[in-house]
Amino acid sequence: MAEGSPKIWKRLVRLVRGPTFGDYLDDSAEEIRRNPIQMDCPVCGEVAPLAETCPKCGSPRNPPVDRRV
Repeated sequence: MAEGSPKIWKRLVRLVRGPTFGDYLDDSAEEIRRNPIQMDCPVCGEVAPLAETCPKCGSPRNPPVDRRV
């Protein structure tokens, strides 16, 4: 009986434990797939899915930065 009890405890712990980090990660990935992140285009002002360029006007998401000194 002493040999079987650790297995029973492991099963009980797995049964009553809360969600793991992997479960939370899967849930958040599914939520992003269902509701894509949206942005306000800096040029046309329309709300569009997040991308490198605006699908409506073609302008870049972020204006280019002048890095000259």
